[in-house]
Amino acid sequence: MPVKAKSSNELGLVHVYTGDGKGKTTAALGLAFRALGHNFSVLVVQFMKGGRYFGELANAEKKFKNKLQFAQFGQGCSFVAKIKGGKFRCGNCRACFMTFEEEKEQAAKALAYADKNIKSGKFDIVILDEINVALSKKQIGEEDVLKLIMSKPKNVELVLTGRGAPADIIAVADYVTEMRKIKHPFDRKKITGRRGIEY
Repeated sequence: MPVKAKSSNELGLVHVYTGDGKGKTTAALGLAFRALGHNFSVLVVQFMKGGRYFGELANAEKKFKNKLQFAQFGQGCSFVAKIKGGKFRCGNCRACFMTFEEEKEQAAKALAYADKNIKSGKFDIVILDEINVALSKKQIGEEDVLKLIMSKPKNVELVLTGRGAPADIIAVADYVTEMRKIKHPFDRKKITGRRGIEY
């Protein structure tokens, strides 16, 4: 049985992980695994990700039964089997981060799903992975996200990830961390995303 926070002082703040450097989703998932260690319940809603090939999904839900839940809203990936088998490197096509008309519909569903679950009382921590990218691509409205933030229960910790976080989202957050790229292997060696590291 998940342990609920004792007071709004214990949980209930808003985090933003943004910037052009690596580590935004990684930091959010690190926070999730720390929270799981304290028996908190965690929901991760992934915007613009629909392939279910990300390493965080592989066995995590099975290992943390009833405490960790993932929900993906994004187009599927035709390379899932190859990626899982290590025969294809994610990042070669970048299709999952391209703006397609159907992505707007998926982003709207993700936001509605997140809002419902944030208010459900089931989760202590909710991570909205890549929501800032969905915002920057105008797939969802900034006012709708601000409304979600302002109407969340006081004891739910909320994390928003993705590059390009809007100024108004940054203004209402309690924690804001910008991952700034200093050096990346793609720039010099053209090394794209690596299994177990970037996905």
